[in-house]
Amino acid sequence: MYVQGHLLNAKLGGPGRAHNLAPITRSANKQHERDVEGTLKALVLKQNKVVRYKVNVLYGTHPSRDYQGRLKNKGHANLTEAQGRKLNLLNFEQQQMPKALKYSWHLLRYDGANKKWTQDTESKKKGSGSIPVQLPDGDFTISRK
Repeated sequence: MYVQGHLLNAKLGGPGRAHNLAPITRSANKQHERDVEGTLKALVLKQNKVVRYKVNVLYGTHPSRDYQGRLKNKGHANLTEAQGRKLNLLNFEQQQMPKALKYSWHLLRYDGANKKWTQDTESKKKGSGSIPVQLPDGDFTISRK
């Protein structure tokens, strides 16, 4: 359901540390790999390009989910202990989970005269967008591992 998603892919030097990880759904992680990381890995690792990459984790309140609404409508006094724990978890996810990953990237070139890296304005290779983090809906089992 959820993974610790790398903001900068491990193969591009991104550490598996808290400052480079965000809790996201598996589907958001797969979309990030397909739409962003795959392209960047090909450019950097196979074509030896230099890329400036920026990603922001966007937080905010998610919309209420159907299952969450059904539990709320029952009323707290009418919930089983397990349903109460589930509702608490759903409420936590709604408030605390990221809503999206916003990214942008472009190629850099080395300006030897000024001895610095600058945006390669001649290249059409660049990208930006947002990967939504959609929370799962429906009943689930809470397991302790």
